[in-house]
Amino acid sequence: MPLTFVVLAGFYPAAHRAVQYADGLVQPLRGELGLLHVNRASLYAPYALMGEALHAEELAR
Repeated sequence: MPLTFVVLAGFYPAAHRAVQYADGLVQPLRGELGLLHVNRASLYAPYALMGEALHAEELAR
């Protein structure tokens, strides 16, 4: 049974680096790489309390 790495991936540079790092680990082991795309790593919706203006500002960045 091959070793499987599950990586939380997203559209931020840190997530992209995590995918590249995991890919480098998996290849010599002949394992499998599973990507799990996430929009946010929070148990609650932070914009529900902060408002739409903060959400728009973060998206603009």
